[in-house]
Amino acid sequence: MKIVKKLLTSANFWPIVVVIIFGVLAALPLFGKGYFNMHDDLQMMRQLQMEKCFLDGQIPCRWVPDMGYGFGFPLFNFYPPLPYLVGQGIRLLGFDFVSTAKDLFILAFITSGVAMYLLAKDFFGRLAAVISAVFYIWAPYHAVDIYVRGAMNESWAMIWFPLILWASYRLLKDKKTTKWIALLAVSWFGLLTSHNLMVLIFTPLFAFWTGIWLLKFKSFKRIPHLLVSGIWAFGLAAFFTLPALIENKFTHIDSVLVGYYDYSGHFATINQLLFSRFWGYGPSVWLENDGMSFQVGYLHWVLSLVVFGLFVYKGIKNKKIDTTFLAVELMFLVGWLSTFFVHSKSTPIWLFVSPMKYLQFP
Repeated sequence: MKIVKKLLTSANFWPIVVVIIFGVLAALPLFGKGYFNMHDDLQMMRQLQMEKCFLDGQIPCRWVPDMGYGFGFPLFNFYPPLPYLVGQGIRLLGFDFVSTAKDLFILAFITSGVAMYLLAKDFFGRLAAVISAVFYIWAPYHAVDIYVRGAMNESWAMIWFPLILWASYRLLKDKKTTKWIALLAVSWFGLLTSHNLMVLIFTPLFAFWTGIWLLKFKSFKRIPHLLVSGIWAFGLAAFFTLPALIENKFTHIDSVLVGYYDYSGHFATINQLLFSRFWGYGPSVWLENDGMSFQVGYLHWVLSLVVFGLFVYKGIKNKKIDTTFLAVELMFLVGWLSTFFVHSKSTPIWLFVSPMKYLQFP
């Protein structure tokens, strides 16, 4: 009873409840019965294959028996397994395969919002953190990822971004570090085993983020702590990450970088990003004939300009650069730079940084 009372009286309890409610509202269509159409309709099949691995005693799961035209192939040697490992826990509770896939998407909505709340409250306070979490949950791309693309692993990657940023910030700021080292390691493990390419996208942001707080707090003695956390995370994920890296040379990966999968055919226009209200369930195709939405969201990009302007004005007026100012300006830069990378004007950068071609879809 003491634990329950402590939980109910916690200052973060009711704000997190509100975030969960908004997460449930975003996921409301997933609570209905039956299957829903999505681009990646192999979610149930992957879960079935994970289950067969467990029944066969093949842990960690690498070679799935039924896919590859019945010959099987090493799916989970290269395809991150974390969502399906969690899904196996849901299966043990008696849920069918369709319900399990939908439950995993619901979890992605809710937990990503809670993670964003935890990050944002350290900079803006609880009310603004709730708003930040709601904006994160209800970002148009989040809905595209789940309801249109059915991108299980990418939606799960969105859980770990805020947690990694939060844990690293607290690790560099706080006096006690043990729990933040552990949380940072577990969060990086989560990302490494959720989505390979999101690691590629996120790592430069993480480097800038930690660099800023190292300079701000002059906490260079914490660099070894970051390294320990990184080694721990890589060690936890090594069962998947090492085979994926070492055995990648034995795959025909270049075959998924040409034709339809060449990134140059999937840039979005300014109209699609900022002004279009189009929503569809079709594919990304050449030029502006796409059957899906690429909108950033009116409120998201307009309010980013407003908030940026307010914080610049506040910084000039007070002649002070605090942690909140730094966080806002960095995220403003990251948000708009990311949007720029979706536009064809960024092609020279895509050509210069050749590993970006593996992202396939800007």
